[in-house]
Amino acid sequence: MKKIILITILSVITFGVQAQGEFRVGIKGMYNNTYLLNGNVSNRNYKLDYANTFGESFGFSFNYTLTKSYSIDANVLIAKHKQNYNLNFGTEAKPDLAELKNKLRYFDFPILFKLKNKLGCYFEVGPQFSILFSDKETFTYTNSTLSYTDQHFKRDFRGFGLCGVIGCGADIHLNDKIDLNTGIRMGYMFTDATCEFKNPDEKYPLDIKFTPTPNYDGSHSINSAINYYANNIIDYKRTNRVWAGINIGLTYKIEKKEEATNNK
Repeated sequence: MKKIILITILSVITFGVQAQGEFRVGIKGMYNNTYLLNGNVSNRNYKLDYANTFGESFGFSFNYTLTKSYSIDANVLIAKHKQNYNLNFGTEAKPDLAELKNKLRYFDFPILFKLKNKLGCYFEVGPQFSILFSDKETFTYTNSTLSYTDQHFKRDFRGFGLCGVIGCGADIHLNDKIDLNTGIRMGYMFTDATCEFKNPDEKYPLDIKFTPTPNYDGSHSINSAINYYANNIIDYKRTNRVWAGINIGLTYKIEKKEEATNNK
């Protein structure tokens, strides 16, 4: 699958360079509100809740214009996707608080169909392929020895994801070759971001009563326990990666040989 993604991106770039339409290369950066949505988190009431989390992404863009209104926009991005949680191991009246932080890093490859009007305003939509290359989890709980910082649990997270992306914004013409791009973009991973394990003997850091497990062996993350245990039963639920934010970038027009000759 990774080879297919790489071949697809290279094909878009090669086609743009060789084809007769306008081809642009550029840089892009984004700042996103990020979530790892899971039904078990939403069902825990005061025991567990999402905390607002933000992550940035940056990389390169490659745009090939099909007509004055339509283009294909491919990006190669390094994305930080974070999710923080507030946990309560006590009661609502007597809370016993802890904090969980997940920091995931992906290679994101969106390939978007872009529709633009005469004013430069655009709408974009298309698929995105994502490859996980780093995971870190930090758990802070003062009343337990279970706390840890930047621990890796890569087998708890899936290495590949298929997403849908939608966005809008404006391309601002700065001069004959350089455009400024600014807009908003939202994404949703349709595939599960975490892994389900079939072995009933798997050990998790939280038990089905949502309390820390004594003598935990460190084999799984707190995140994996959140996915499995809900209301005193084992009930695995998939996790969807979701993000939305602003993006800004610059693109540079690559001249064809004919254009370069005519401009001399």
